[in-house]
Amino acid sequence: MLSAVSSKVSVSEPSDAARASTARRDDARARVERRDDDDDDARLRRCCWDAFVTLVDAFVDENARDIVVGHRNQSSRCAVRGEAGRGAGSPSPREGPALCPAADADAPSTRSLDFLTAVVRSRSSSRARRRGASSRMMRLASQQGSSLVTRMGMRRATTNTNRTMQGRARIPTTTTTTTTTTTNARRGLVVTASTPSRTNAGRRHGTPLVRVDAPTRGVYGKSVTASEDVETSNEGRDLSRLWLTNTMTRKKEIFTPRDPAGKKVQMYVCGVTVYDYSHIGHARVYVAFDVLYRQLMRLGYDVTYCRNFTDIDDKIIKRSNESGETCEALTDKFIEAFHEDMAALGCLRPTLEPRATECVDDIIAFIERLIAKGNAYETEGDVYFSVDTLPAYGALSGRNQEDNRAGERVAVDGRKKNPADFALWKTAKPGEPTWTSPWGEGRPGWHIECSAMIEKMLGPTIDIHGGGQDLVFPHHENELAQSSAACGCGAHADENPFVRYWVHNGFVKVDSEKMSKSLGNFFTIREVLDKYHPFVLRFMLLGAHYRAPINYTQRALEEASDRVYYLYQTVHDVRAILRDAAAEEPAKKPVPLVADALKLASEAEKQVSEALNDDMNTPGVIATLSAPLKSMNDFMTTKAGKKAVGRVGALQSLLSTVEGLMEAVGMPKDEENVILAELRARALHRAGLTEDDLLAKIEERNKARDAKDFAESDRLRDELSARGVGLMDGSAVPWRPVPVIDAT
Repeated sequence: MLSAVSSKVSVSEPSDAARASTARRDDARARVERRDDDDDDARLRRCCWDAFVTLVDAFVDENARDIVVGHRNQSSRCAVRGEAGRGAGSPSPREGPALCPAADADAPSTRSLDFLTAVVRSRSSSRARRRGASSRMMRLASQQGSSLVTRMGMRRATTNTNRTMQGRARIPTTTTTTTTTTTNARRGLVVTASTPSRTNAGRRHGTPLVRVDAPTRGVYGKSVTASEDVETSNEGRDLSRLWLTNTMTRKKEIFTPRDPAGKKVQMYVCGVTVYDYSHIGHARVYVAFDVLYRQLMRLGYDVTYCRNFTDIDDKIIKRSNESGETCEALTDKFIEAFHEDMAALGCLRPTLEPRATECVDDIIAFIERLIAKGNAYETEGDVYFSVDTLPAYGALSGRNQEDNRAGERVAVDGRKKNPADFALWKTAKPGEPTWTSPWGEGRPGWHIECSAMIEKMLGPTIDIHGGGQDLVFPHHENELAQSSAACGCGAHADENPFVRYWVHNGFVKVDSEKMSKSLGNFFTIREVLDKYHPFVLRFMLLGAHYRAPINYTQRALEEASDRVYYLYQTVHDVRAILRDAAAEEPAKKPVPLVADALKLASEAEKQVSEALNDDMNTPGVIATLSAPLKSMNDFMTTKAGKKAVGRVGALQSLLSTVEGLMEAVGMPKDEENVILAELRARALHRAGLTEDDLLAKIEERNKARDAKDFAESDRLRDELSARGVGLMDGSAVPWRPVPVIDAT
């Protein structure tokens, strides 16, 4: 993305050239507005034209008054004439044609608008910096320019992807956007500025997880100024090593374990509260950290991966009382179900999986230490952590103490010294399981469980602590406070912090809304896997960067299912060719098609390694799969590919590369073709058909074709296609799953 720039804007009366330029733009925009509103392309061009006009307005001054656009013929190519920034006394700018003067001309094409934006911003950037342009205009130009480039870039990327996917290559790059709105008061325009979360190097992967205006305090970790944000540029970055975005510092940092030998890594990820079946939000968390776990091992680290179970909680107690089961029986059932779900999604089992109820003695001892240090206090059988004893409380989340006003974000409790104080131990209540403690019968609070389990299983300090964005506050903030106070690691945080790298994944939304049972858009993993293959869900989750929010929709699942089927079908076809192919002598000089394929295989492996080292850029991995898969199909389907000398060797190299890429993100090789069969079975299930039903439909269509009743033949074909079954005439395989195009 080009850097945002602005120019010093004169508030005095504009020059004659500026008035003429403004008049021409107003006239051009009026003509654009008269175009047919029912035409989608026209509406898109108008939206982009509005953004461009507003952007140009920001630069109408003595430094950018000579912007003359020529709209040439039907190609809609625009050119910028003249030199921006003529000094005083310079000759008058050469007169140019009116802005898009043809009465029937469209607004400039997407390519033209991108070009114009780049020219205007680049020509004004150096002067704007020298003249100390106002920050308000800088932000305005940045937002409006981002809107234009983003809108056009997304459209052009879609077009390029469709071209790339000719034949069978159908794996595009994923892009996620967030939007803000700015208003141009002079024209009354509202411009939506989209900030993309792209997979390319140097692009922002998602919005920060914390307030960017909140400085972190230097007790828990390195101090961060208010202007610092998550770093996104890869310039000068060594991507042969792993980089992770640290929520504490708001920066992408090179990963260096605390182990002096640099070999051992300790990673703790907060687990589920086992009172119900796991939902797709849980799938998002544990797929993301499964990829990190795999990448750490690929890099040669000896990883101890710990993921806990919270098996004592208010929700568990409530569900136990409702169902009549004991808490132990209830949690055992859902822990087993969780393991089944994770295995189906291809997530590796962690090294350690402690339960909170197995660590109660350790929790009690931990609380006693906090009381002895003056960081906690007991009142009426409850024990609370005193946040006032830790001045840096709020550093991880960026929250101030004033944010926690009683009655708003925290419960009102007169026994607390500070409304933000949180429970470490809860006194016994009727109908609840309890344990004996120095403060009477009771049970642990939620936050203290992880601190005690980390210390017991991994030690007082660890390398990586992960979880969902929703855990940053209050859970991880409180956990950090407890553990830092208990181990005394706050005084020398830069040398030995409780956690070296805090890693959090973004939210899951359902049809652009927050997932919630009350909204009726809450889906368990099992509900999704009833209709879609587990690796379809995994593939969909991998298509978005782990820190970016992801929008779960039926259409997204349909598209992911289609891509996964294409991936495994291509791999299956290549295996079949290699199995039947005769051995060939290596060519002394491979033909260009083969040489390109061998080079592509080598480059793809490097690209994937760098993408995963770049803060787990899984969309980059998914995008990298496209070219090798297309090359494999070229060798199988085109005349030149089939006859190419060295074809077998090229296919072997490409297959090895693709399988390696799949394995890197947890997509299995499927050498027995089990996944293909399961994908087909689930497609029939979604269509409401059995195998026999489908064969009967195919036979009925064949009879219609034999009778030359092509209208009936087409009707049957379209009926099946609308249900997700695509017929393949003349193929050895009579049908394949296809996406349902009207899925939402």
